[in-house]
Amino acid sequence: MTLAARGPALPGTGGLLWQDRVVPDTADRLREPASALSGALRLLGETATSSEDGLALRAASLADEVEQRLVPRLGALGGPLLVVVAGASGVGKSTLVNSLVGRVVSPAGVLRPTTRGPILVHHPDDQLWFTETGPPLPGVPVRMVADEHLPRGLVLVDTPDVDAVADDPSAWVAGLVDMADLWLAVTSALRYADALPWHRLRQVAQRQTPVAVVLSRVAPGDVAEVSAYLAALMQEQALSDSPLLVVAEEPESHGLLPAEAVTELRAWLEALVADPDSRALMSRASLAGGFADVSTRLHVLAAEAAAGDRRRDTAAARALARFEAALADLVGHLGDATGRVDHGDRRAS
Repeated sequence: MTLAARGPALPGTGGLLWQDRVVPDTADRLREPASALSGALRLLGETATSSEDGLALRAASLADEVEQRLVPRLGALGGPLLVVVAGASGVGKSTLVNSLVGRVVSPAGVLRPTTRGPILVHHPDDQLWFTETGPPLPGVPVRMVADEHLPRGLVLVDTPDVDAVADDPSAWVAGLVDMADLWLAVTSALRYADALPWHRLRQVAQRQTPVAVVLSRVAPGDVAEVSAYLAALMQEQALSDSPLLVVAEEPESHGLLPAEAVTELRAWLEALVADPDSRALMSRASLAGGFADVSTRLHVLAAEAAAGDRRRDTAAARALARFEAALADLVGHLGDATGRVDHGDRRAS
């Protein structure tokens, strides 16, 4: 038996689904603790004396997040490295993605924002890992593009400036984080100090999602100075351990930078893809961060449930204990699973 061959649609990802391609015995080991997690969350919801206080709805929402966003990714350990390319409007995200692929897959232009919804670019062989169905991200579906020039095992997701296109930017970011193995934060010489992108990046970092920062559209003569300022900002935001890569400003041709302009970034991404241990570590880190974030919010709910009510205090404590035990079990299996997945040829036989 395996986890559902096609898990439920991931909210906030345009119905993007991870196909279950993890080895069967690993999936079986993950199923029970994952089920116990959502069961504990729903148990907490049952402690509410009335739906009016919103506790039951919020606990159910957490359970849905576990079941619909995080658990489906457990069935895709060993899959391609999914890199979300994010940043403010006008910093060159689409140009960067196009240049990494070698052709225009995401139109760039002077109108802001140019990108209105996520564009997922993958090697044709990696289509096996995904399917697309269900409701879109607030009115905008994920568009999928297959291109053989992208290395197998690497998936790039070009995203819009969420603060420019979304009614609920935080929900968009949460949905994108839930699908990301790596968050590639793109900024520019003109916008690296903007407060709002750093706010969004903190939201990502709080989930322990691996982050790398790309400084784009910086004149070659300004690289050293701007990089130093950006590195200092990264240190202030507790991102000093995150890689900082530079893509110097070069004349564009038909929406593409010269190949040499993205050589360092492309080589770095290809090295990650070529190293199954690094890939597995990133997947594990982003998933563990997602579960830890749920745990933090569960503690807040449990404290609210227990306030002033001994019966609910006991029930909330029971739900918390059950959740923490299940989480420890799952994290243990997760660490084992990332070492057990098949890192070889994953094409369907």
